[in-house]
Amino acid sequence: MVLATKFGLVSHSGDGAWNLDSRPADIRTAVEGSLKRLGTDHIDLYYQHRVDPDTPIEETAGAVGELIAEGKVRAFGLSEAGPDTIRRAHAVSRSPRSSPSNPCSPEGSRNASCPSCGS
Repeated sequence: MVLATKFGLVSHSGDGAWNLDSRPADIRTAVEGSLKRLGTDHIDLYYQHRVDPDTPIEETAGAVGELIAEGKVRAFGLSEAGPDTIRRAHAVSRSPRSSPSNPCSPEGSRNASCPSCGS
């Protein structure tokens, strides 16, 4: 079994749900809560729910990289991230995976197979 969960869609610093927050302190709070709720000592794949435009991806990747070094997270994933963001994150953490669940995301490129943006 592989245990995967996401972070960054709920701010733990007071802004609440549906407020993107991928600041390092918030990521640490989120992972500690997830580990406790899931009753485990590590998460196999920790995904950023959405790219946070207010936090540089390098800071986010660095924070998750620290969690990887501590053994709390095994791999870092990005959901709905564009190629440039993935490259920048990879330069810091060397482990991001991408989940292009929405080819029409703000960072995604036009996709001819997508009914919303294809021609």
